[in-house]
Amino acid sequence: GVTMHGYSTPAPTPAVPDPGPPQPFNVKCERTYYDGPNDNLFLVGTAARPAEVQNVSIDAAAQQFNYRQKTQTMTMPARGPKRMTIHPQPAPAPVPAPAGNANVLGGDTIMRWTGPMSREIRHIPVPQKADKLVEMLTLKNNVVIEQPAGGLKMFGDNIRIFREVATNLVTYLEGTGSVDMTMGETQAKGEFVSVDMAYDDNGQATKDFVTVIGNRQHNLK
Repeated sequence: GVTMHGYSTPAPTPAVPDPGPPQPFNVKCERTYYDGPNDNLFLVGTAARPAEVQNVSIDAAAQQFNYRQKTQTMTMPARGPKRMTIHPQPAPAPVPAPAGNANVLGGDTIMRWTGPMSREIRHIPVPQKADKLVEMLTLKNNVVIEQPAGGLKMFGDNIRIFREVATNLVTYLEGTGSVDMTMGETQAKGEFVSVDMAYDDNGQATKDFVTVIGNRQHNLK
């Protein structure tokens, strides 16, 4: 087996020019492959002993990881049980969590699923300001997402999560395939459930729009 531990510093970006001091990390797996020129790091485990990654932001386990440092993209291509916990990000002036909304600042976000997963960072242009960085997670097959502190529970065949990197505010949730969701006082069931959220500069919710579509074949909502 392979064990790695040390400190890493995220690459600076226009939106986050100072990523802060180096942060500790710990990696355990059966095999590892590193392709430096192409910025590819592969971690390989087994169903019995999955590869594990831990740092201040996440705690994850899967049979395979593929990570690119420069673009901060990550995939888990192999099928099989997976788990990931996203930890709250410390901030010098944290934004208050709007009541009834999913917010990573409110506590750990726990995810479990069995299919492939992908993570990417998108740069959203903002007039006369630095680009807004948005993290998109796509999880497939038997997905369960829980955030006990924020009151979020979501079950579905496939789920996508959009989160602002700078504020840790979840701006969009989308579940497809037998979706069952509870978020604060909001409950929804359907073949498609989405929650579109927006906030002002103080982190207060200005939009909380839920869309629910039932069984299209039988015209049920």
